[in-house]
Amino acid sequence: MHECWVNTIWKETQMANVIVSRKHSNGNITMAVYLVDLLCMGVKDTFYMFNVPAFEFDDFKSRFKETEGEITQIDYPLAHNIIFAGVDYATEIGLQQCKEFDKITQYLLEEDNDKIELIDIECGKNGMPCIIKGSQNSREADHLYHHLCGTIGPENFIFEDIEVDDFEEEDWNEEDVMDSLWYQDSIDLEDIIYKNPIKERHNDVSRLNELNNIEDKLGEAPANFVEVTERLFYNHFGYEKIDESRERVFNFFDLNVENQSIPKELLGFDPVKHKGKLKAVEEVNEKMMTGHVDLLETINQHPDIPYFKHLFIMQLEFIQKSKEEEGEDPSEGLNDNIEEVLDGFISLHPDYILLKILKEKYQILKEEKSQFIEELFYNDEPVSDLYGKRTSMHTVEFTSIVRTLFECMIAKEDVLGIDSLRHFIQSEYPELGASLNDIIVANMLFKSQVCQLHYMNEE
Repeated sequence: MHECWVNTIWKETQMANVIVSRKHSNGNITMAVYLVDLLCMGVKDTFYMFNVPAFEFDDFKSRFKETEGEITQIDYPLAHNIIFAGVDYATEIGLQQCKEFDKITQYLLEEDNDKIELIDIECGKNGMPCIIKGSQNSREADHLYHHLCGTIGPENFIFEDIEVDDFEEEDWNEEDVMDSLWYQDSIDLEDIIYKNPIKERHNDVSRLNELNNIEDKLGEAPANFVEVTERLFYNHFGYEKIDESRERVFNFFDLNVENQSIPKELLGFDPVKHKGKLKAVEEVNEKMMTGHVDLLETINQHPDIPYFKHLFIMQLEFIQKSKEEEGEDPSEGLNDNIEEVLDGFISLHPDYILLKILKEKYQILKEEKSQFIEELFYNDEPVSDLYGKRTSMHTVEFTSIVRTLFECMIAKEDVLGIDSLRHFIQSEYPELGASLNDIIVANMLFKSQVCQLHYMNEE
């Protein structure tokens, strides 16, 4: 054994970052780090460095201090007891340790037997396992909550949602909930795909029907309804089809998405040559963020800037959607003529990409043939084919293409494609999720419908 270290505040937080190292005869170091949750989960994460020079080990410790805070050198028996106290506590309540610990890093440690001095390490909170849910571990905490409800029962552990504790209940709204969903950790398909399909599928189908009966009585879905639905949904398609669908989406969006200055292709003019026009665009964008803008007047003042016409169509769509959500008749006023207005703009700017993408969406909504997005996507052609020599697209273009592709997937009843689209955005551009949360709603709805159709009331 060489040096052992732990974060200084591990007792207060009951979250220990333990470093254990061994020294080779050549002076090199093999080391591992163990992230130990003493409240409940045991070894959550671990990694190792094998046979590295001593200076690399020292560099690692320096970097570790910068990211994790102060660390304290300890004797090996204390490091050993911290790690195995967490492992034993988690094992007692039926929780498995991370795969890397089971396969690799546990073998860097001494055998856990009577030769190692036993040191009492406090685990849990008030004698019970404790889950603390925050913004960084939301999905993990929810998954663990449902698991323990089914294994030891909700009365036998503590669940603390620190995000809820930090805010009054009235501060939370639907937008907060939907926004947070985009930042949750992605589902690990290796964990969710059945190892014993017949038995696990039967258990999930039985549970789905039980939860559906509970929902009928309560009038709302039980907490673990989503978890069971997702397992059935992904196993209905299988890993190969899921991977194929996700790969198609990732390959389609082969351009970088940037939120910097709007490129000249979207402005409809060269900003270097027309600085007055650029200033007008910047002023309108700033006003759009802070208050109302009369876009009709702006279009009349700048009829040769197609970007303003795209903003106007988006504004009409927003008004229409707001009226629908408030139960009003959306056909009053300009809203029943959105596509007619769009066609007029396209006649003036036939090559402007944002107007063409919007037109594509309306054609799909009317069940007319898609002109380019559907053809590109389902023929495994990349979106860059629309852009010539450009190497990136603006976020405005990206969200517009996403919405059009989304409508295309709905029209083709490609429910796995919708989930793959959601997965792509969540993985690559979660910051854009707030403006695309209707995809989350649709994705959850379609997953539920698939399970209802294939598994509800199944004998």
